[in-house]
Amino acid sequence: MSTLRVLLAAAPSPARADAWALFDDAGRCVRSGHDVPAQWPAASTREAVLAASAVRFVALTLPSMSADRIAAAVAYALEDRLAGPAQEHQLVSGPQASNGVVLVTVAPRSLTVALREQFARIVAEPASTPLPPA
Repeated sequence: MSTLRVLLAAAPSPARADAWALFDDAGRCVRSGHDVPAQWPAASTREAVLAASAVRFVALTLPSMSADRIAAAVAYALEDRLAGPAQEHQLVSGPQASNGVVLVTVAPRSLTVALREQFARIVAEPASTPLPPA
């Protein structure tokens, strides 16, 4: 099983080359390149990595609440802080930390909708960067 990860700041275009990396089932990078979509290698799974320029991270401090209420609370808290109507943004919130902080990833909905058709998973570039050793 192999995974192709493509770094994207916009939906793939047949005329634009994007950076990609092919990983084996152990998670090792076996090839990489910069090509138009027609030249990307075949893989059993494809993942889109949203470039840092296409996403925004927001750390919100919310009162303690159940996990099923977090998405609605995040949308309400960010409603007046987003550029443009709320429906133009894809909000993905992580779990609430013990101090009440919720990390939220904000991306253009138009981009995530376009990518869902071609990729099994979408991840933000900053979130996919390994943390340095302690």
